[in-house]
Amino acid sequence: MVDKKHLEEEAKATLEQAKGALKETAGGILANPALAAEGQAERELGEELKRDERRRTASQPD
Repeated sequence: MVDKKHLEEEAKATLEQAKGALKETAGGILANPALAAEGQAERELGEELKRDERRRTASQPD
């Protein structure tokens, strides 16, 4: 069973990924490498948060 905290953490991670992807794309379009790098870092953070949350819930007994 999926609990509310798991869903909230997954949503936060997905939002961080999306926010990062948007900044990364905007940085590329605007030729702003600092913005693109910031976006890449945020996207990667979101991916890491999502992996960690999935690992945490997979290790919990049903």
